[in-house]
Amino acid sequence: MLSEVKFSLPIWPGLSPVEIERDLYPFLEECGSIIHDLYYTCRIAPFNTDAMGGIIISDEVGTVMNNAQVISETYGIPLSATFNNIQVNPGYPNYVLFVKNFRSIYDAGVRTVTIPHTSWLKFGLKTEFPDLFVKNTILHRVSNAAEIARLFDEGFDYINLDRELMRNEDLLKEIHEAKIAMEKKLNKKLYISLLYNEMCEGYCPVHPDHYTYNLGRTINDPAYFKSEMANVSSCVIHDSSSALYILKAASIPSFYSHIDHMSNYVDVFKMHGRESKDVFYNSLKIIRQFVRRELIDDPYRAVLSKVSKKEKDAFLHKIKNCKFNCWKCNVCDVIAAKAER
Repeated sequence: MLSEVKFSLPIWPGLSPVEIERDLYPFLEECGSIIHDLYYTCRIAPFNTDAMGGIIISDEVGTVMNNAQVISETYGIPLSATFNNIQVNPGYPNYVLFVKNFRSIYDAGVRTVTIPHTSWLKFGLKTEFPDLFVKNTILHRVSNAAEIARLFDEGFDYINLDRELMRNEDLLKEIHEAKIAMEKKLNKKLYISLLYNEMCEGYCPVHPDHYTYNLGRTINDPAYFKSEMANVSSCVIHDSSSALYILKAASIPSFYSHIDHMSNYVDVFKMHGRESKDVFYNSLKIIRQFVRRELIDDPYRAVLSKVSKKEKDAFLHKIKNCKFNCWKCNVCDVIAAKAER
């Protein structure tokens, strides 16, 4: 049901004390009850870069951590430290280094973490930190029930699914079945999460390159969309404001009926916004409108308002299980053409 929907909210690293007091605190007063956790970019060796591309210089690390902790403690919402650089060597020396550096964060009260390596759980991460709640990184692109079951068995408590599964109900049903089976086996609550509002093209062919660029980026390198990479990225080559691009984007339409249906399979919707102030504030807006049951202002609703209810409903029904197989389906093309007349 709608009342069970939860959101994982990013904390944009650049938030000032004024913005926290003026914007974030009133938001959490109103919407905190449906926030599963607050996740933030954490920087300790061996993690110096992040898939979102943000560069945090050393003297800012403490400020980001302190801001996140104050926000978490003020509203009693779990704080989630994010380490999603899958290019960091998973070997035992790096595991030992991570354990050493993470201990002060754990001792400060952080009990939720996103890690990039399953082997670190097998090395004994939860023995070192017994109360740790562990997520996988979305970069692993977990996409089937067999993977889900094995990862839960290895100690993950929360699985971020590959975003493209938002249009694959067949797999979501099977993954949900696997989650329920593992909950019975392990005798604990487990969680499935999907990214909500990234608005990237479904199965974007340069999506892996985007993350690879960001993970190797230094402070001297331009941001992804200010580099030559922007010239070959699908969301720049194509008009990302066009009706067709919007309808084919791997994001979740904000219609309550659609979100309610997705919540049959998903426990938490992960919001976007660690790398961008504008996206962060848009995530706040989406959640606030959801809580108020207002019409959520998103690109899908803008496009679908230009076609008939029958056509809108046909689109929402089709994308539940279209699997982004655009090569054999033209529903988005037909509706986009009508919306742009």
